[in-house]
Amino acid sequence: MPTGTVKSWVQKLRRRALWLVVAVGAISAGLIATTALPAVAVITPAAIAVLVALNSMTAKITETTCLGCGADVSQQPVSARGRICPHCGAVNERLAMSFIKDATPASDSDATAGSDHV
Repeated sequence: MPTGTVKSWVQKLRRRALWLVVAVGAISAGLIATTALPAVAVITPAAIAVLVALNSMTAKITETTCLGCGADVSQQPVSARGRICPHCGAVNERLAMSFIKDATPASDSDATAGSDHV
C-alpha cells in the first residue's frame, strides 16, 4: 500500500480479525505442545473465544453501514450503484442488490401477456 493512503474501516477490521485468530491459534498450539492438556480441552474454549470476539468485532456491520468509514448511510438515497457515503464518498455496492429487488415488477403477467409461442 502506498505511503499516506488511508486504510478503510473494513480493512482494519479484517486485519484485527486475522491477528486475533493467529494469536489464539498460536497460544492454543503452545498450550497443547508444552502441557499435558488434551487438544479438545484447549481447542474448544479457544474456538468459542474466537467466535465471540469476531461476533462483537463485526456487530457494527449492517446493510446501512458504510464499508469505507463505518458511518450510517441509511438516510442516503439508493441508486443503481448503491448508497454514497456523505462522509468519505465511498459507494456501497452491496446495497445495489436491494435497489434491484425493489425495482423489479410485482408480477410477470405483463411480460408474458404478449407472447403466444412456447
